[in-house]
Amino acid sequence: MQDINEEKILAKQVQKESQKRQASEKLAAIGQASTTIVHNLHNPLYSIKMALQMSQRHYVKQETQNNELFSIALEQISYMEKTLDDLLSFSRPEKLNPEWIPIKQVIESTLSCQHKLVKESNDVISSIIGNNLPHVFADITKFRRILQNLLANAIQATYILPTSKRSVIIKVKKEFNDSKQF
Repeated sequence: MQDINEEKILAKQVQKESQKRQASEKLAAIGQASTTIVHNLHNPLYSIKMALQMSQRHYVKQETQNNELFSIALEQISYMEKTLDDLLSFSRPEKLNPEWIPIKQVIESTLSCQHKLVKESNDVISSIIGNNLPHVFADITKFRRILQNLLANAIQATYILPTSKRSVIIKVKKEFNDSKQF
């Protein structure tokens, strides 16, 4: 009787391990398929983006309606590129490299790097960044990506407004709660 129970326990363990292995193989196959899809779509998308940018420069002087259509198309291509990048990062998760970073410097450098995006959008970007901001323990690359995405989303949200009224304000400050924590 004891031998049969041990065999049943071992059989269940083997079955569980087999299911785990199959699940891992499925995830690996999904990851490989995702990587292939991303690589196969990135190059044609980049070519389309370049063609649109060159055409936009040509038509900028002619019609504002065409220019707006080019802007919308380029915006959608950027969205697709980000989606493909997200899919790629899902198939190959990146490791976090957290460190203590000066939040003020990271925000200011990210904003200055995004100058082209801001210039193309015709938005007025203003920032109010407080002094004596703390350092944060974060992965600087991921933190910058978050800031870039927030800025891009804020700019895209202004597109429903007339160009003269487009404005994005970035405020960063240290604030204390009742228990003196910031």
